[in-house]
Amino acid sequence: MVAFVLLNMSVQQLVDFESIGLEAENTEDARIKSGSLRLRSSEYAELGVFELSWDWCPNWLVLNWCTELDADSLNAEGQIGYRLSGALGISSMQFEIGSLDLLGMVPGLLDARLTGQIESLEITDFSCPLRNARNLEALVEMRDPKILGNSLESIRAEFSQSGDDYRVALSGDEVTGEFLMDSSLSYQGKGEMTPPPSMAGLMDSMAIPLGNGRYGWELAGEIPC
Repeated sequence: MVAFVLLNMSVQQLVDFESIGLEAENTEDARIKSGSLRLRSSEYAELGVFELSWDWCPNWLVLNWCTELDADSLNAEGQIGYRLSGALGISSMQFEIGSLDLLGMVPGLLDARLTGQIESLEITDFSCPLRNARNLEALVEMRDPKILGNSLESIRAEFSQSGDDYRVALSGDEVTGEFLMDSSLSYQGKGEMTPPPSMAGLMDSMAIPLGNGRYGWELAGEIPC
């Protein structure tokens, strides 16, 4: 009886949407067990109005929901579950992002359409989801990537985790390499690139010429939250 009451509670009774920067519509019919909301985010205004829907679908986790998010520049569908440790688990999450602008990339510097799947990810820091995350396993493809307006072939990025450290392996017809990142999101990476001839002048100033149209690259920094 308690479980029945909890699952049929209105989401509006549990979530203060305004305090987390969201405007919500049609909250009356949104229950813990299932429902949908039309939302607008003050922090991610570029999403416009988007729809979030969910259905309770317990598996080995009782608190597990099948979810779908639909926006002009972002679509995602997968499972979200709550662990007793307080972590939020994401699994079998397929997604598509229309532009890197949504991730805070400087317009015109680097852009691509992202598609991929998050097989598993446990978020422990909700203010910065990748910091101190656990069990990260994902595959992302950068389609139609452009560097300063110059087109490249698609690039695949395979994410994995060992202990507290993340590894990102890049592969493609024109780009290969690897990034290593720690739990504080400091990263370093290196690899090779064989760009189209139209980018030769640009690459001479940005990378290390290796001969035969090949260039070596190295990057280091920290991902901000």
